[in-house]
Amino acid sequence: MDGNQTRLHQTLKELYASATGGETEVNVRVGDKKYRIDVLDQVAGNAYEIQIKQFGKAFYPKIQALSSLYNVIIIHPVPVVQHVTTWEHGLASQHVVRKRQDFYSIFERLVSFRAPDVIGKIQVRVLLVEERVTRQLAGFHGRRPYYEVLDRDLVRVVGERTYSGSRKFLAMLPSGLPCEFTNNDVAAMLDIKGGRARKKKIAGCMTYSFCQLGLARRTGKRGNAHVFSIVESPSIVSSSC
Repeated sequence: MDGNQTRLHQTLKELYASATGGETEVNVRVGDKKYRIDVLDQVAGNAYEIQIKQFGKAFYPKIQALSSLYNVIIIHPVPVVQHVTTWEHGLASQHVVRKRQDFYSIFERLVSFRAPDVIGKIQVRVLLVEERVTRQLAGFHGRRPYYEVLDRDLVRVVGERTYSGSRKFLAMLPSGLPCEFTNNDVAAMLDIKGGRARKKKIAGCMTYSFCQLGLARRTGKRGNAHVFSIVESPSIVSSSC
């Protein structure tokens, strides 16, 4: 196992390799760049990339390059239950955390994924997972302790959805939205857990992500609130987004 990878990443990699008959850790060259693919199914032409954390700036060029050769499926696990083991001063304690996360949590990752030119070529598969987390006390901010995560490991997958193309993503917007809408309009109509604060946060992540992906654009303001509309052609990106 790569020293920078968690057991969660390694387990998912092995699961997809076993399910598809693909190879793990395959190096491919695209132009003058070399990339390592987590799981490559050469027969089906599918490249599986397991992304545990943010979809950052370094991740997008890789996906853009690979999508020119393969069908790219991004696998992103979202923890909904965590069995946490915490080490402090040589002693371990355990507790269970039930997180207020769901399939909509993917938008907290997509805000940093500016990829309008590949959105029609890739799939994003969101896995709701139960996992084990090992962490240790790393220090204090004032009197408040903070912890370093040492490892994450899969217990089981409890839910799965795959989003491919613009329609699957846009279908996550609440039905009945007006042609032009604000984040508050989206938040008011979202049927998700976590209360008002989370609905407002997810609504903001959704509209920002859709702008990043070329699926929506800002059309003006209503008071202090930005107004959005859906772009008919996902290839069009508003410069104001």
